Amino acid sequence: MSRHIYSAGDISIIVIGWDEPLQTFYLQFDEGAEQPSLWEGTRERQHPSPDRLVTIANQLSIRFGLAVQMAEPVQTLLADRRTESTKALSE
Repeated sequence: MSRHIYSAGDISIIVIGWDEPLQTFYLQFDEGAEQPSLWEGTRERQHPSPDRLVTIANQLSIRFGLAVQMAEPVQTLLADRRTESTKALSE
């Protein structure tokens, strides 16, 4: 599982990555509550591409004033999926 964390202090956090067992990209947004305010990618193969999640992350970043540069994440996330898939096949 890959995990990329973007935050603005202790309040707003965006987590985006690849979940190999579920074969999906995921996105979590936390405003400091016990549970994430938004959690996408909780079902098997829900998000086979990271594009939609990166768009959502960009929108959250702008709305909540996070200093997140989401220009490279699509390529980074696709590389994470390749790496995690390769590891899973070799196990």
